[in-house]
Amino acid sequence: MKNADREVELKGLRRSTLGATVLCAAAMQSTAFGQQTQDRTLSLEEVVVTATRRSEAAANVPQSISVLNDRALRDINSDSLESFAAFVPGLEMQAFSPGRTRITMRGVSPAEQTGVTTVSYYPDETPLTSPEQRSQPEVRLYDIDHVEVLRGPQGTLYGEGAMGGTLRIITNKPDAAQFAASARVNSYSIEQGEIGYVLDGMVNAPLVQDVLALRVVAENRYDAGWIDQDILSIPDPSIGPPARYVVAATQEDVNNSRDTSVRAALRYTPATALTFDLTYITDELDVHSANIATTDVHRHRDLALRPNETDSELWNLTGTYESESFSVTSASSYVERESRRSEPQEPLPWASPSPSGR
Repeated sequence: MKNADREVELKGLRRSTLGATVLCAAAMQSTAFGQQTQDRTLSLEEVVVTATRRSEAAANVPQSISVLNDRALRDINSDSLESFAAFVPGLEMQAFSPGRTRITMRGVSPAEQTGVTTVSYYPDETPLTSPEQRSQPEVRLYDIDHVEVLRGPQGTLYGEGAMGGTLRIITNKPDAAQFAASARVNSYSIEQGEIGYVLDGMVNAPLVQDVLALRVVAENRYDAGWIDQDILSIPDPSIGPPARYVVAATQEDVNNSRDTSVRAALRYTPATALTFDLTYITDELDVHSANIATTDVHRHRDLALRPNETDSELWNLTGTYESESFSVTSASSYVERESRRSEPQEPLPWASPSPSGR
């Protein structure tokens, strides 16, 4: 893996290119620090979060919370949940393949057979928690305000699936005051693997000055593969294992994937105290094969690759009214997610039948 001013060798690992790898410990405790250039005195910057369903300083939230703001994420060059999990106490992620991630907090994890997740996931005000613990959606961290990691249980405010905690991705909202745009290109290479890249772009356009604005964020990503997969065949079905299996071919770097996503947000502010946010997110993920390889043909009976495809759409309308004494928020969402997965395995013809004959 190559960076502009350093070269790091990775063997058998998939990582995005890291720039600075030092994250200020204070930022991990929900506080960001800045250095003044004039007198070099240390100043404290207040971090505002919405962990309790209202905006308040992170230092005043009476629960265990970690906040990574946009600056902290840039410092570690983080563009996904997997890349910043190591910097958050109590947070663990297992990536079986893109689009198939298991998230746990504080070691709270269900039995493997139950399939129920213990960590809920919210982009802004939309619940996007997968009922299956191994199928949490992909999360991209370009053009966001901050990430809130709320260690659980969080069922009172965030409902089912929050026994271990809640992850909240707070995006940057459309700005009706001025035009803005940004772009990012990132590439990396893996030793004995492929070259990957990420293309990100954002455009913020005021449609009606100080009243209506549109913000569009797009990403195109190619995650490089590094696993060489043996493709098995059974030339003679009458032969039992392990001699039954023969390596017919080997495909290199099979666990690559392509991901295209678009996030469009429209903000309408008819009055100072009233705001409406309409958000649309679409994502198309195509995974060539999972992060699994045949290491022992005597035990592993996969005859081909494990591809999967995931298409998702999200609509959300959030209205907020804020007065001096109270605030009211209403959020309505529609989520559609279609996933197709293939795990080619042969039956076990040598196994003894059950008494029922099934």
